[in-house]
Amino acid sequence: IGIGQYRTYVPYTPETYGQRTKEYVLWQNMIARCYYTRNGKQVHKGYKGVVVCEHWHCFQNFCSDLPAIPGYNNWKDNPVKYEFDKDYSHRRYYSPDTMCFIPTSDNAKEAGLRNQAMKIAKSDYYSINKNRKVIVDDALVILEDSEMQFSVVMNGNTHTIITDTPYGTTIFFPLTKKIMRHCSIIDGDVHVFIQYVQWLQCQWTERNPFIDCYEV
Repeated sequence: IGIGQYRTYVPYTPETYGQRTKEYVLWQNMIARCYYTRNGKQVHKGYKGVVVCEHWHCFQNFCSDLPAIPGYNNWKDNPVKYEFDKDYSHRRYYSPDTMCFIPTSDNAKEAGLRNQAMKIAKSDYYSINKNRKVIVDDALVILEDSEMQFSVVMNGNTHTIITDTPYGTTIFFPLTKKIMRHCSIIDGDVHVFIQYVQWLQCQWTERNPFIDCYEV
């Protein structure tokens, strides 16, 4: 929790007795999803591999950083309609640089599309699953040759490849050959992914020649 000005309980009144602050509930849920175990096993299996930056292990630091998180004022005024999201940047990492507050409806839509992008068709499942390491390794070789900056992030047992563009984080699913940016998906292999990212960068340069930007 740490020592500081941020409370874990709402100031006492007969109506609010025992009520936690919304900041504490947000922080506690984040920590629990990543680290809560039962009988030595992680309870929230969908959060395997997801971590919270060490700075945010302290509740006081977390609260201090919250106002700078995009969408914070919207969440503060209406916490029911906004969610604290790490997956919009596809980093599977809780930190001041990867989080934002987005409408609940947008979060649900993005999550549904992400699951759709990772789903392998039954007719192709055997051949893809048998060769998944080769498929991923081949894509990585091509990406390294392209000199594109990218990261490999595990989503469950699925490799995803992410890169930042002036128009937001773009993700490539090598096993299903899907490309996703925000709430849109297109089909394409690693070559299409590279071309798409380069096109986004060119579009930004043409429209904003004096602004060097990687992600907005």
